[in-house]
Amino acid sequence: MLLSQLIAVTEDLATTRARKRLVFRLLRAFNNQFPMILYQLVPSPALLNAQALILNSKKVVKLYGGLAYHSGLGMDALAFALLHETGHHLANGPRLPWNVFLACECYADQWALGNGHIAELGQIDFQKAVRDLDTLFAAYDALNGRESGIVHGGCWNGDWEKRRRSVLENSPLPAWRACPLYELFPSSGQSAHPHQ
Repeated sequence: MLLSQLIAVTEDLATTRARKRLVFRLLRAFNNQFPMILYQLVPSPALLNAQALILNSKKVVKLYGGLAYHSGLGMDALAFALLHETGHHLANGPRLPWNVFLACECYADQWALGNGHIAELGQIDFQKAVRDLDTLFAAYDALNGRESGIVHGGCWNGDWEKRRRSVLENSPLPAWRACPLYELFPSSGQSAHPHQ
């Protein structure tokens, strides 16, 4: 999930005809670019998120209405969210501790950054996507009176500042043996330390 700390319902929605066209154009472009994955809009509940999952042996990416129709997010931010979720399905590297079929958060972002050209849309502007997401995180943090997130071990997924820096710099990832989130699941027997 791109916005794991933002799993919340929002009412800040832009459901105009133009916005609906943008969302459907984006989903159509992704369905055409990655036909091995089914991209779906889930308008309700209006969650601020997208999700990669496997349903009946089929790779699926769900774009929830709160993210799809959020008035502060442009096409680049939505495309980044879909690329990130696609990365969970297609990236190599460590797997998520709760789903061994999906790449970890860090590698999903890295995959997204390396695959940001969508035939029907052109090159995704990741700087613009990050600016839109900055606004979203700032509003969320102000509303909830908290810092940008909680860091879990070596994973920056819960810390937007570290994550945004990684996205903007397109920094190479350490050669993790396992997703750093495995530290939250000690019974897994996995180690998240980088290869030496």
